[in-house]
Amino acid sequence: MFYELPIDLQNYIFEFNATHRYKYNKSLEKIPRTGIHIRYMRILDEFDEQIHENGDWNFEKLLKKHIVDPEHFLNVLKSCKCCVRHTGCAAASACADEPCLCYCRHLSRFIDKIYNTGEVVRFGHNWNDRELFELN
Repeated sequence: MFYELPIDLQNYIFEFNATHRYKYNKSLEKIPRTGIHIRYMRILDEFDEQIHENGDWNFEKLLKKHIVDPEHFLNVLKSCKCCVRHTGCAAASACADEPCLCYCRHLSRFIDKIYNTGEVVRFGHNWNDRELFELN
């Protein structure tokens, strides 16, 4: 098959390096955040089932059960670019009026408190709004 292709094209195929491809590289950057998103949505689904089945509202216990790699979660969430307040504002005063709708910051703080400070965290609904959890 390759013997019919020009040598330049053969070399191009064999030298393919994904890090030099702009679109492919952007896709690679989205994979960790998408994985975190899917894992988190599954945890929320299980939390909903847990509430309906036995009235257990202990979200902290559920997170500890499913997130065995909190450092990975925190690293991915801290590099998000989904909120203008955290990525686009150069001046702090310009962002002061902008509400933070970024699930990444809220979830990462919640995980940090659970795993790193041992603080008992009350379940809140503001950071758990599924509509705010949209992939950009």
